[in-house]
Amino acid sequence: LVLSGSGELRLDSGSHPMRPGDGIALTVGTFHDLVNTGTAPLRVVAFFAASSVQQHWDDVVLPSNTKITGSPNSF
Repeated sequence: LVLSGSGELRLDSGSHPMRPGDGIALTVGTFHDLVNTGTAPLRVVAFFAASSVQQHWDDVVLPSNTKITGSPNSF
C-alpha cells in the first residue's frame, strides 16, 4: 500500500505507476521491484500472508540518502 510519494512497480509483464492509495497483491514467487520515481520519499506498507518471507536483493549502488527500513521477518 503506497502511503505517500510516487513510484513504479516493475514486473516481468511490465511497469505500473503507483501513487498514494494504490495497492497490489502478488502471488508467492513473483519477482518484482518498486522504484521511487518522484522527488519525495516513497513510503509504503507491505503485508505478507506467509509467516516468513525470502528477500533477494540485487547488487545495486543506492543513493546515499536511501533507507531500507527493515525486513518483514524482523518482528
